Amino acid sequence: MLFSVIIPTYNRKREILKCLKSIYNQDFPSDKFEIIVVDDASTDGTHKLLLKEDVTILRLKERSGPSVARNFGASKARGKYLAFTDSDCLVPKNWLLSFSDVFRRYPDLFSAGGSYVNLGKSIYCRYESYVYKRYVREEKEYISKERNELPFALGNIAYRKDAFWELGGFNERIPYYCSGEDALLKEKGLKRRKRFLYVPVPILHDNKLTFKSFFRQSMHRGCGVLLYSKLKGRMQSKREITVRLFLSPLHLFYSLVSARFRIDMVYCETLAFIFRNVGKLKFYEDIERLKV
Repeated sequence: MLFSVIIPTYNRKREILKCLKSIYNQDFPSDKFEIIVVDDASTDGTHKLLLKEDVTILRLKERSGPSVARNFGASKARGKYLAFTDSDCLVPKNWLLSFSDVFRRYPDLFSAGGSYVNLGKSIYCRYESYVYKRYVREEKEYISKERNELPFALGNIAYRKDAFWELGGFNERIPYYCSGEDALLKEKGLKRRKRFLYVPVPILHDNKLTFKSFFRQSMHRGCGVLLYSKLKGRMQSKREITVRLFLSPLHLFYSLVSARFRIDMVYCETLAFIFRNVGKLKFYEDIERLKV
């Protein structure tokens, strides 16, 4: 077995079948990969629906978050490489073939991954695609060596299994409402001189963001930023975060320049800045107590 495709899911009954169909349609030998779906204690009938599919189903007894779900799937994987995607993603036909090619050419590679394009039509979906384009340095393969650069979407990434476990996998102490487990793993990898390759094969993200879900997502990302700063030994104080919130009008001017005066992106950039800092304050005590 060459690849184990691991998909964590929680209450995505409607999306998971489309995701699986895109994986079934790979231009890659079906006997060279397996599909493992980890149901994070869904309550919408996802587990029952999956029983009809040609996949390995793992079910967690209680909601534990994506890090636990991904690690659980990885612990049962038979493949040499672990390919992660999300249940609201659609992967292109050459997805596994592209990963197979780069791992063949770079045997010591720790991880390979790419970005995604949001399929949604809302302004918030367009902003998500815009943000990922900013991370990508160029539209071709390149080795990512910088700590502040993360061009991979967690739903579009593959690891050498032995190297993944050498670093302990994803940090399971991260709460389910806090994003950033991929950034933490990359930080550990870079400290050990691991190599990360950007692959220009984007996946499609079928995430229909609304104002409400954009607010929630941005808060979770703010929580992740706060956690990351804690691990770096310079966790922001509540006072600093509050000051940043009051300085939001100044961030508006920064957004005008960074977004090249695209008013729709300036609007989203400013909202995301505010919501991330609200998230930092909301989850501050949780992160402060967290032992990682």
